[in-house]
Amino acid sequence: GKYYWKTIGFELQAGYPRLISDGFPGLDQRRFFTGRLSAAFLYSCDNHTYFIKDAMLWRLNVNREFTSAIENDYPQFVSRWLHIGEKITSALQWINGYT
Repeated sequence: GKYYWKTIGFELQAGYPRLISDGFPGLDQRRFFTGRLSAAFLYSCDNHTYFIKDAMLWRLNVNREFTSAIENDYPQFVSRWLHIGEKITSALQWINGYT
């Protein structure tokens, strides 16, 4: 979707949902983002947040809402980075913290 929610534990925080483009500057049409995501996740190997829409992947430079920016060499094709299929529809983090 085009909105995101913020939770602490299982509690939704006040003021959400918000537009993805409002909370994460640089995730916009200039970087081929069309306003809707397929998945987002915190990658446990490098502690960066990644956003995925169909075959495209974006990475935040820091994990801070409203002050983060998309890294300069993104977007990239999902298949190049993950070496898997070209369309991801969801992401998860295991209970042990691995993505």
